[in-house]
Amino acid sequence: MSSVELVASQEDALIEALETFKRMSYASFALVVLYAWDLVLTFPMEVDMWRTKFKMVKLLFFFNRYFSLLAGVFWVWTNVQFPMFDSNLQQYCEERVKTP
Repeated sequence: MSSVELVASQEDALIEALETFKRMSYASFALVVLYAWDLVLTFPMEVDMWRTKFKMVKLLFFFNRYFSLLAGVFWVWTNVQFPMFDSNLQQYCEERVKTP
């Protein structure tokens, strides 16, 4: 295998990895949006819980409910980079992606 073929296969692997990362980014964003939508839908039931006496179970419920959302938003904010917003990456991929 020549060095030119090796570089070409490495570029193909990089492009495939970037495309996979792009799909994973969209899926992660969609999951956070769905979780936020679930919080909105179940919010009226949660209001009833506010009126109850404070117990450890109540603290765990709210921690689980809102920490999960904050952790998901933080993860998406810090780790998900949408290639459509990075013009250099988009241009690089468009030049190298083979269209059928």
